[in-house]
Amino acid sequence: MLEARERVGGRVWTDNSLGVPLDLGASWIHGVSGNPLSDLADAIDAPRAATDYDSHRVRDAEGNIVEPADFPSDFEDVTNIEHEFGAEVTALSPQAVDEGDELGGGDVTFPNGYLPVLEALIEGFEVDTGVIVERVDTTADTVVVTSADTRFSADAVLVTFPLGVLQAGDITFAPPLDSERRGAIDRLGMGVLDKVYVQFDEIFWEPDIDLLGYIGPDRGHFSEWLNLAKYTGEPILVGFNAASAAETLETMSDQEVVAEAMVALRNMYELT
Repeated sequence: MLEARERVGGRVWTDNSLGVPLDLGASWIHGVSGNPLSDLADAIDAPRAATDYDSHRVRDAEGNIVEPADFPSDFEDVTNIEHEFGAEVTALSPQAVDEGDELGGGDVTFPNGYLPVLEALIEGFEVDTGVIVERVDTTADTVVVTSADTRFSADAVLVTFPLGVLQAGDITFAPPLDSERRGAIDRLGMGVLDKVYVQFDEIFWEPDIDLLGYIGPDRGHFSEWLNLAKYTGEPILVGFNAASAAETLETMSDQEVVAEAMVALRNMYELT
């Protein structure tokens, strides 16, 4: 297994810099019934916590609780669709909102992070990190994969390059990818969903509510928070920003992003 990063997992990334395992990438098993990830988590006895999407409280910029009947017309578009797909509703196919419903049984997170599941997946594999693949050659009976300083050969290769890498043309394929595959790569887009974890000395929000909503002056900015205290007991919230709201935040420094997050939380809970 060849991995360009110095860690395995790609968009599965459990970070412990706050003293608690926090998933910077994937967080949930979406649809636990019949899901192979559920089988894997069962096999290693990984703790899981169900997310109750009906356990939801929304506040406005004055700290008032807002009932569903009074939500802005686009609030659920932001939190239910744009957060799900990482794109503005205007950029999505009408059929997109029907995707991902094949597996039922609700969604669960990993209070101890996704890393134990990842470690179980790679057990028994030889993993070389920091290997940036430049060429994949399938013209002979043996596949040859080339990096800057190493050649690897195998009977077959499974390619999992990120879409952005493929679109940038950073990988040479021999023979070249056919027009059908090249066209699909060019047409596809990637969603943007950013997560901001904020750790506090104590819990000042509703400790038993799963999701905390925010209706602020800027559409989509920190409009939904996941209460990790309910799952881990730690005073940590994670705020979500998707699509254009996320793209705006990505132009800011970490300090500016945290400041924006705190503006939302101060408005919601009238913090000083």
